[in-house]
Amino acid sequence: MRTRAGKLTFVAVVMMVVGVASCGGKSYNGAQSSGSSSPTTQSSPDAQPYIAAATTGLKTGDFASAITDTQAHCLAAGLVNTLGVQRLKNAGVTPSDLSDSSKDLPSSIAASTPDSVKHQLGAAMQACGFGALLGPALAATTGDSGLTINEKAKKCLADGLDNPNMSGVLADAVLSKTPSGSDADSFAAVILQCLDLAPVFAKQFGVTFSAAEASCINQMAKSSDAMKRAVAAGMTGGSSSTSSADNAALGQALLTCLTPQHRAAIEQQGG
Repeated sequence: MRTRAGKLTFVAVVMMVVGVASCGGKSYNGAQSSGSSSPTTQSSPDAQPYIAAATTGLKTGDFASAITDTQAHCLAAGLVNTLGVQRLKNAGVTPSDLSDSSKDLPSSIAASTPDSVKHQLGAAMQACGFGALLGPALAATTGDSGLTINEKAKKCLADGLDNPNMSGVLADAVLSKTPSGSDADSFAAVILQCLDLAPVFAKQFGVTFSAAEASCINQMAKSSDAMKRAVAAGMTGGSSSTSSADNAALGQALLTCLTPQHRAAIEQQGG
C-alpha cells in the first residue's frame, strides 16, 4: 500500500514557488510514535493480517529509510482499525495489496468513508506522530534547490500537521491520490508558515539576498494569499490554472523586497 506524505509538498511546492518567482509526485504519509496510546491495542484477530501487511508496505515505501518498525506498525494499525476490515474487504483490498508499496487504496474507500471516520483516522495518525516524521522526510528530498529544513522548521511542520484541525486533511491525504482544493490550502498554509523560501528564490536567480531581503521575502510568503493559492494549485496539479493576476502580484511583491541592484539583475534575466 502506498501512503501519501513525504514527497507531497517538496516537488510540487518548490517547483511552484520557483515557477511563480520566475514570472515576476506527491505522496503524503508517515509517522513516529509519540508516546500516545497506540491504536494497535484494539486490533481484532481478523485485522492482524491486514495490519502486518500494511506495516510491510510502509516499511518498503517512501519512508523505508526513516520509519521504524514501531512507527510503521502504529500507522498500519491506525489505518486498519479505523477504516475497519470490512470496509477494506468491500473495496476489494487484500493483505497482499496493503503490503505492496506501489499500490494505492481504491478511490471507493475515500468515497465510502464518512467524515467522522476520516477525522478518527487522521487523529490516529497524529497519535503515531505523523508530523515528526514528515519534516525529516521532506528534508531528504530538497536536493540542490537551496531549501534547508532545519530543526526549527521540522518542529514547525510537526506541530502544524499534528494540530487537531488537520486530522481530516491528513486522512484525505492517505485515502486520496491528490488533495482537494481545501486540503491543499491547509497544507500550503502549514508549509508557508514553516519553511524559509528565500534561499529557493536566491538560487533560482543567482543572487545572494541580504538578511533584510530574505526576511521580507519570507514574510511575504507567509502572508500572501496569492502565494498560498499558487502553492495549493501546485499540489493539486492545477499550477497552470494559477491566475495571471496572482502571478503578477507575487512577482511584484517579490521585487519590492529587493534592492535596486537585485531587481535590475533579475529583470535582466527576463523575470
